[in-house]
Amino acid sequence: GRSLYQQISEGEGSSRLPKLTPEIVELIQQMSEQNQQIVQSQSQLLQQLRIRMQQEQEFRKQQQLMMDEIQRQKAVYQRLEDIVRRYPWFEQDSQDDESFSEEEEDDDDDEEEEEDDA
Repeated sequence: GRSLYQQISEGEGSSRLPKLTPEIVELIQQMSEQNQQIVQSQSQLLQQLRIRMQQEQEFRKQQQLMMDEIQRQKAVYQRLEDIVRRYPWFEQDSQDDESFSEEEEDDDDDEEEEEDDA
């Protein structure tokens, strides 16, 4: 048997090849339109995905900023605590409380006297 190329070049079997009928042309057009739609929807999806990724990046950045701020606050608090501990009056807390409550009681007495006057 001769090769397909020989058969075609010699004109044999050409009747077996489909002619470009209007139906075939229409089908090709439909297929190319569908292809375009697919490509469009894919590019839209890609765009959405890019936006999502940007949003997620932004979110992560915000989260990191918050974490950094929390760490900073903790450090500040720790420093304050250290400073407070170094002060001598920190140990005499209970005595201070007693004198404090006495003062408060005095204030109450003054208020009561004022009410009596009125």
